[in-house]
Amino acid sequence: MFYSICICCFSDEISLILGLIISELQAILKINDMSKSIYLYSTSHCHLCDDATAILNKLSIYAFTIVEITDSEQLLLTYGTRIPVLQRTDNNAELTWPFNSKQVVQFLRD
Repeated sequence: MFYSICICCFSDEISLILGLIISELQAILKINDMSKSIYLYSTSHCHLCDDATAILNKLSIYAFTIVEITDSEQLLLTYGTRIPVLQRTDNNAELTWPFNSKQVVQFLRD
């Protein structure tokens, strides 16, 4: 048996869904625009830093700068026990580990 469904009956629902999709895409684009000004303070052989990098990659934030804190005594003193740490260069806000994808998105949107 074949049933015919009139698309026009669902136009409000479709419009709502498309609006939500567009809103999410705009948020992703905004995050990626900001990714040029993100530092990830890290050290080599740090599994938590690897996890943080994976989160950024999962969110498709490719243009972030990894800062090796062992290259600077000041950075080592500041971030040595807190890494990984994300920092926005536009306002110097920091997000210290532990964080997840949702927290990173919120951090970049604020």
